[in-house]
Order: sequence, then structure tokens, then C-alpha cells
Amino acid sequence: MKLLDIYSYLLANWLNSGAFVNAGKMESTAIKPEYNLIFTKGSVKQVTQVIGIKPINIDICFIDYIRDRMFEMHPDVEVNINVVEYPVHLEVNSEKFKRALNRADESYSTYREAFESQGAMARLTGKVYRLPNGARLKLSKEKLEALEQVQTSYTYLYTHVTGGGTVSLTKIFIELCAKDRRAIKRAENDLYGVLGSANVGIQPVKAANKAYLLEMGPAVPAAKTLTKKFLPQLLFSDENTAAFSSYKSRGLVGGGKGALLLGMDFRSRLPFSLDIFKAASAQVFMLLGKTGSGKTYAAFQAAMSALALGEYVSAIDIKGREWIQLTAACEAKVITFDERNPSFVNTLRLDDLEANAGNANELFQSAVKGTVMLFMLAVNLQPNEGNPNDAEMVMREAVMKMYSLRGIDPGNPSSFKETRDMHYAEVLPVLESLQNTTSYTEEQRKMVSLARARLNAYFGDSGMFSDAFQNEISLGDVLEAKFVIYEFNKNQGASDSLDVLRCFMVQHLDSKKKSILKTRGKFLFCFYEELQRVSNFANLLSYVCSDVTGSRSNNAVIFLLLNSLKVLQSKEGQDIRSNITSYLCGFCEDNDIRTIREDFGKDWLAGQLELFSQRQQVYRNCFCCVADTGTEVLETVYKVQIPDHLSKAFRTRTIKE
Repeated sequence: MKLLDIYSYLLANWLNSGAFVNAGKMESTAIKPEYNLIFTKGSVKQVTQVIGIKPINIDICFIDYIRDRMFEMHPDVEVNINVVEYPVHLEVNSEKFKRALNRADESYSTYREAFESQGAMARLTGKVYRLPNGARLKLSKEKLEALEQVQTSYTYLYTHVTGGGTVSLTKIFIELCAKDRRAIKRAENDLYGVLGSANVGIQPVKAANKAYLLEMGPAVPAAKTLTKKFLPQLLFSDENTAAFSSYKSRGLVGGGKGALLLGMDFRSRLPFSLDIFKAASAQVFMLLGKTGSGKTYAAFQAAMSALALGEYVSAIDIKGREWIQLTAACEAKVITFDERNPSFVNTLRLDDLEANAGNANELFQSAVKGTVMLFMLAVNLQPNEGNPNDAEMVMREAVMKMYSLRGIDPGNPSSFKETRDMHYAEVLPVLESLQNTTSYTEEQRKMVSLARARLNAYFGDSGMFSDAFQNEISLGDVLEAKFVIYEFNKNQGASDSLDVLRCFMVQHLDSKKKSILKTRGKFLFCFYEELQRVSNFANLLSYVCSDVTGSRSNNAVIFLLLNSLKVLQSKEGQDIRSNITSYLCGFCEDNDIRTIREDFGKDWLAGQLELFSQRQQVYRNCFCCVADTGTEVLETVYKVQIPDHLSKAFRTRTIKE
């Protein structure tokens, strides 16, 4: 190749912004710097340098500001910020610095005096002013602001350094990385607008990309002096460095017990985690996404993170055979509820709890409430069958009498051992005795008769469901298990009334386990997978609400996995909506996006979900997050990241090639 050919090639690449570089012919590990772009086999990078920052009116977190704004406009362009500092010793008490300080102060004071002596119109349009020595000076607001910034900078440096502060020569590089040049060009144009509005000046690095790679590469030690091609350096104090950086980089800074890892922050490409362990109240996550959006993967990621932090996890898997796939990564105790496995939980039992004089009454009331709710679900009162309040009153009185007949004293925890062999069938003779209660109205006596007939179908010896309660699952069976999966195997068949009772029993068992774990300083993460498949879903949600409010709730973390918001739009769903603390949303139907905007009042969340719909390939396996952990509130988009070998093991449906 002749010398002319070499220069022609370089000139052509410069004129065409590197268009002659054929990335397809590059080696997979090759990095090729051109005039104003850096190429690899699969991407293009442009490096831009910050060359000026006005010291007035800057009150932003610089790095987060750029990432947030650029992500909103160009989610497919990766934005990296590279800040390099070289500490310097600044002699602010030297005669040279003091003279410069005095000149800056005098220039600003003189100019301001002349500027303010003019009328309002002259200050607005600018006017030629004759100085006492005969010199002519054109006054302008822009010149005044420039002199003020110089004076402010000198004054700040003198005050800061004499007070013990430090300063550094600083370079800030902004890297835009994308799949092609067009995406880079669009992002570059918007980057100028984003930083221009924040009084930050930038300039692309040209004809120095090779030097940038050599001197700024992560494996290269920092140079003492930089090439002059790298443009002027900025002088930053340690306070400036803090002000123009993120106050906290999620994924790099944690605290306390650690944080729940949910995936990769789509803006910063750093791990995205939430510290939910500092909150004084329960956490309720709504994990929403239509079928195939990856919400089960997102739940798997959260569950594995909780287990890695040493916490406890339980999952109600209505469909079945999904959560068991997590056993490829961690051990789990699997309990199956179906026709072939007639398992049940006895909500009447109190002997398996660590009861003492201080908590005995609370535990007793919780058992009463749980059993009353279970009986109400079994009775399944219809609108035309009487007053629900009457039904609940009858159930509560029956349960209290059952305990009384056994000699159970709410204030005496030693009496709780008598509940070990209590059975649901004991309610039947109690209800029969209540039919003769003289204080009951006729409607209430009818309610007693109705309740006895329907409970007999479940718990009576000759009832149609009498064989469904054979294998008792006690608290002792699951208490020490770090990960418990409750399977219902309803992927094909429809749920029935037994499923409602069994789901509630599992929730009650979780509640008991949570109360024990609280004394140990541990959290219980409960993942409820598509409970809306079960009839009486609203009643199950009602129990969730009762378990995440009040003083007993501060070690509960609930994940509600939903494929539609219809279940939360009913009257019964209002309570749980008010308890939701964080929203994790993947691809959604249009009507759900409207609901999020109009009913939930989450405009940012709805806007991001609309963007998901428009650019599905870019946002594959991504979720919008609006979180309130009790200690911080944030909005971001993150991507679920699971290793390939686990991703194949976790596959929840057959994928055709």
C-alpha cells in the first residue's frame, strides 16, 4: 500500500465518521480507534469530554442526571461516565494567587458598578460605557456573569483550601456506546441539549481516541500528566467531586443487612438492589406482567437473592411445577396439595408457637381470627343468604367455645399444649348447641344451621370432602426450612373450593412462621403466584392485608404475582392496593397501562410501560420499578439477569425453535 493510499483511507474515514470501518471483518477482541469513534466487532463508542461547568446554579447529581435523561431518550445507548482526578497542591497564600484573586475581585466590582449605573433597557440590550481613563467598554449581562463566576471561583478556592480542603485536576469523560453510528449521532445531539440546559459544556474527543484508550483504559495506571490533545483540565475540590457525582450508586454501596438484588439497572449497567431491611413496616410488591413477560424469572431472582442473604422464602405455586425449577439452584422443601396429597394445616393449634406471658393473648387472637376466616371461606355465604356480620359473629363464638371446652386460657400459655390434637370437626357439635341460644335472632339461628351444614361437608365424617384432610402440615415441618414451595398443580384444571381453603391454610402457616422468625431477627419473603386463579381471591387478599399492617408486620415481605390488574380494581381489592409499597411491572396490556395511569396515579410508570410496548426487543426481560422502601423512594428500569445454565433450567414453558 502506498503512502497516498494510507492517507486517503484516513481522510475518507474522517470525512465519513468512520463509515469505511467494516466491523464485520474485525476480530472479536479487536478495538479500533478512528478519528472520532472507537469500534469493536459489535459496537461503536464515542467519547465526549466535559470542558466547562459554570459554578453558579448547579444543584444536580451529575452522573445520575445524565444517565436518567439519556435513558429516557435513548434506552438502547449505554452511557458511561469516567472521572479521573490528579490531586494538586494549590498555594492559595502565595503572592501570585492573591494578586490573581484581587484582580478577579476588582474586575468584577468595577464592571458591576458600571453595569448597575445604567438604566434597565441599557442593561438588557448592552451599552458602550466610557471609563474614567477614556477607554471604551461595552456592558453586557453575559460578561458580568462571566466575571462573577471567575471571582466566585477564586474566592471559593481560597476559603476551601485555607479551611483544610483539597483540590484536584479533574477530567470527566462521557462515553456513548451503541450498536451503530446512527444511534450514536442521535444520542450525541441530545447529550448537548441535556448538558447545555445544566450549564455544562462538552466537546467530542477527536484525533485522540488512541491516546484515550492508552491513558484512560482500566488496566493502565493513571498518567501523571495528560496529553495536550485531551483538552483543558478542570479544577475540582473534594466538595465539587461529591456534588457532581451520585450521592449513592446502587449496586456499589450497601448497608446494614445488605440489599435485595433484583437485576441490572438498565441505565448504569450496575447491579440493581433495594435495601428493604431498614423499614419499620411490611413491604408489599406488586409484580405485574402478562404471560411471557418474565415475571416468574423476576420472582426467581428476588427469591434467590433473599436466600443468599440468609432470609426465608415461601412460595404458593397455584399452577404447579414452576417454582420447583428453583431446586436447580437451591434446596427447597416441596409440599403438594392436590387430590393425591390430601394435606392440610390446622389453624387451631397454638402448641407449636413460642408462647409466653407477653405474647400469649396476641397469638391466641391470631389463631381465633385465622380459624374464623377459614370457616367463613368454607361456608362461602352468598348475597341472598343472610348478613355476613351475623355469620362472622356465629363463627367467632363457635371457635371461642371450642377453645373454652378444651380449657384454653388466652393468658396462660401453658394451656396451649391442649390444642395439639384439636380438630375442625369439633365445631359441629358446638354449632348444634348454639342453635338453642335464646339471645340469637331468628336470622342468626338460621345462619347457625347453614354454617353447620356447610362445614359438615368439609369436616364431618360423612362429608363429601372428609378425605381431603388427612396429612397435617405443622409449623414444625416448615419452620427451619429456608425455602418452602407449596404446589397446587392447577395449571390445567380449574381451582375448586378446597384450593381456597388450602391456600388460606398456607397463608396462616406463613403468618405463624413469620412470628417465630421475627424473634430471631429474620424476614420471611412470601411469593404468591397468581392467586387470582382461585375463587374467593378477595378474601385471600384480605388476610394478606391483615398480615402486613400493625406491629406484627415488620418482617414480612409479600410479592403478589399478577398477570392482570382486574383483580385489584374490585371493591375487595381496594385494601391491598393501599398496602402496596413497590411496583415492579413488565410488559402489560394496554388496559392495565391505562389503569396504572388513571387509577393508580403512576404517570412515570405508565409512560415507561408504553415505551416497553413500542420497543419490545430492547426491553426484553425488563421491569419498571417504582419503590418506596420506607427509607428511600426511587424510579428506575432494571433487567433480570440469570446465568444461561440456570435460565434453561428455569424455563417455565416449552419454547419452539
